[in-house]
Amino acid sequence: MSPRYRNRLTEEVALEPELPLLMGLWQVVSEGPEIFLNTVPLASGDFLVPDLQGNWSLLDSGSGRRQAGSFGRYQLPEELEAQSLREMGRGLQALIAGGKGWLEWSDVTPVVPGMSEEVELQKLDRAIAEHLGHLKQVCCGPRAHLRVEIERVPVSRARRIPKSAAQYLAAHTEDWERPTLRAVHPKRIQSLVRDDLLDIYENRVAARLVDNLLRYVRGRIRRVRKMRHVFARTKAYEAQAALSGSHWRRKRVCGLWGEAIDLDERHRKAELTLEQLERLRLKLLALMDTPLYRGVPRRAQVSDALILTNILSNDPHYRHVAQLWREWLEFNRKRTLTPQEVYRGQQEFCRGFDVFCLLLVIRALEQMGYEPRELEVPIRPGVEITLDGPGGLAQLRWEQEGVLIFSTDVGSSLRVVPMPALISASPDEGGARQHLESLARLSPGEMASTLVLHPTDTEEDEERLSPELLQRLHTLGNDLKKEERGGPSMLPVAPWDIGSVERVVRALRWTLSAPLFLSYPPEVECPSPEGLPLAQASGWLQQSGRNWVVFRPPAEHEWSALNTGEAVLRAQRELERAQAWHQQASEKARAAALKGRGTGTANAQKSESNAEVARAEKALGQAESFHNALERAVRRAKLQLKCPTCAKSVDPQRNFHPSPGGHFQCECPDCEARWGTRGCGACGERFPMLLPALKDWSPGDPTPGWVDQVLGGDVLAVPCVRSLEPGTFICSACGVCSCAQCQQRSSGAQVRDVPLSEPAS
Repeated sequence: MSPRYRNRLTEEVALEPELPLLMGLWQVVSEGPEIFLNTVPLASGDFLVPDLQGNWSLLDSGSGRRQAGSFGRYQLPEELEAQSLREMGRGLQALIAGGKGWLEWSDVTPVVPGMSEEVELQKLDRAIAEHLGHLKQVCCGPRAHLRVEIERVPVSRARRIPKSAAQYLAAHTEDWERPTLRAVHPKRIQSLVRDDLLDIYENRVAARLVDNLLRYVRGRIRRVRKMRHVFARTKAYEAQAALSGSHWRRKRVCGLWGEAIDLDERHRKAELTLEQLERLRLKLLALMDTPLYRGVPRRAQVSDALILTNILSNDPHYRHVAQLWREWLEFNRKRTLTPQEVYRGQQEFCRGFDVFCLLLVIRALEQMGYEPRELEVPIRPGVEITLDGPGGLAQLRWEQEGVLIFSTDVGSSLRVVPMPALISASPDEGGARQHLESLARLSPGEMASTLVLHPTDTEEDEERLSPELLQRLHTLGNDLKKEERGGPSMLPVAPWDIGSVERVVRALRWTLSAPLFLSYPPEVECPSPEGLPLAQASGWLQQSGRNWVVFRPPAEHEWSALNTGEAVLRAQRELERAQAWHQQASEKARAAALKGRGTGTANAQKSESNAEVARAEKALGQAESFHNALERAVRRAKLQLKCPTCAKSVDPQRNFHPSPGGHFQCECPDCEARWGTRGCGACGERFPMLLPALKDWSPGDPTPGWVDQVLGGDVLAVPCVRSLEPGTFICSACGVCSCAQCQQRSSGAQVRDVPLSEPAS
């Protein structure tokens, strides 16, 4: 059978992958003869990956069919990021191989391994600082070979005349000043010119060493700046949470990163290391204006293997140049990777991103209060884990293809598809738009429950994209207008991005809490039994037609006062009495039949007892159905009382507020969070809302990712940041905000930005 290509997003299998290709989206499925991808034997289920040039080639050895294509090189991260994901993947794969369970996975911090060590001065950094003075001495006062050449020069400049000068002059009359009877007065004459030759092997080593070290220092500065940016953004989140946003998010994020790094110390160390590296860079740049560097041609190269000449061995300064070359070579020792090694590295990168996304989901569920019923169940592909949490039962399954399936007992589900392609690094906006359009070709309904996790890129690269495209890379779709929605939800994650877990929490919370909130008010779709004191339950239970509605979770004393369980017991006792009477009537009827008299009266009593048993069974069934249905409805209603932010349960009589139209709102007295449902003024649909306690903040235009930065996972429908009234939301059904500021903006009016006070109910 010819190889086929499985699209992990759509779960479809095709004979050819759809263009444009995205890294980590396609897997090769093969059941026939040996298949070669990039000249390497392929195992069924391997990712379609490029070689070092960004090209791919697949050969079917059975049919001889060959397919080829290319990936955008921008989709691959830099080696630092790729290596970080590979290392994290290897560590997590060790947990899989060891059959480790939930507790071991939840102990792993989703942070780049060795990130703290990256901001320390490395061995080569210290070697450059130690030997740079000697390299400077060599560049400013280089050794040279003496070179003597014969040149035609004016007579006034001639110092030493070669033997062939007279013969040359006799044959070149154009160099005569004037002839005389006895001799010739020359205008130009051949002369011996001495010149210092700087282009020797030792100086080539020094010149190329300057280039190599400058390239290394620039790379180190770029990496340390990236780490400093991560630390600075974490500190900025802390400061922002102190001024606006949710302190619960600050507590979670700082606690998460506190497991891996000392933030203040790392940030200070990064600043100090950058300062030292910048000094080295400036000193190396200055060496490019020295006699040695200018005297050696730029194309003059030397091999990595250093030849120890007398000068490099014995000269007091060149000796240090040789030592520094060896230090650089030890760091930069790169051998040519074989196709097998390139292929294995690309596969490790894709699978490393898969297990990293699994770790994010596990940490997010733990943060939301979910735990598996069996902690020791090994986490590996194909195993389904049953979870208990504030929203009820849920299941997490890691498919063989690397896709995560998260489902709840209310029927909602979410497919999490890791895709390690850097879409935001596209060289132009058109390329990024083309990729997003290819992901959105399915109808919104088919992809509404699919989340694509993709790596984040540097802020400089993201600045090339329009806010519209960036928003598509940072959204669950619930803040977009209905006509703008298409394709899966997309959120950026990375082991060097502090908001990764919070973004996954936001996606999972939408799957868990949105259906729960929208199921309010729960209904009991069966008639009530007779004899229940339903009038006493009017404070939390109301009749709607033939059904009953739990419009407020009952308090414990209210639920005990209704006591539907006692009605079931009464119905059971009544059934037992009716069955006993039926037994007696049956025995009397048999006795009358044997005596041959009084059978009419006995049979009449037996029929009456039969009818009584039927009535009692019906009453018991009705009582049990109502009791079970009401118990389920009350249990579901009580799930609304659990605060999504701090996990405390609120008082149903004081903090739960039902309102007409099937809406409700809860308030947590501890953390001051609010949650419930709202109605959209544009489309009339209900939507779920959650808003933690916020400090003062100012309205303005939303930027992509602001929700994760300010609120993190403590949000359902997205708040409107333009609104002057706190607590207004964008409708998750139609994507329209009905606040006055957005309505004025849509009509072209100007919106005045003023500070917000603390949100009110």
